[in-house]
Amino acid sequence: MIRAFFLDIANGRLTRLPFLGYALLANILGLLFIFGIIAVIAGAETLMGGDLQEAQAALRKAFSVPLLAAIFGFFGIAVFVSLNLAAKRIRDIGLPGWLTVLAIAVVTISVSLLVSETASQTLSFATLVALLLTPSNLMNKG
Repeated sequence: MIRAFFLDIANGRLTRLPFLGYALLANILGLLFIFGIIAVIAGAETLMGGDLQEAQAALRKAFSVPLLAAIFGFFGIAVFVSLNLAAKRIRDIGLPGWLTVLAIAVVTISVSLLVSETASQTLSFATLVALLLTPSNLMNKG
């Protein structure tokens, strides 16, 4: 898992099924992180006697900088993992990995800014489906 998520940045490859599995695992870990944050807020609310505003103020006062650093750090890592998995899959298809990921990101952000968020999400979903359905380039493996 560590190798697929963080290593083999320049030359790693992922076939379709491992790409699907690692992408699902990354999304599940992200959801668990978000649910953990929600559980901390809910626990603080319970400790404060059910007053959500008081609980949020106490959490903000006690954990604002460390919590924000942890959240931004986690989401930065999550974005890197997602892009690294996509680059490996794209490389397995036979295209240049990081260059293609950069091009897809630029197009997706441009569509989001110039057209709509819904169109951008549709493009992202179509890209994911294409990565899952395109077979490996067996001639390019070495």
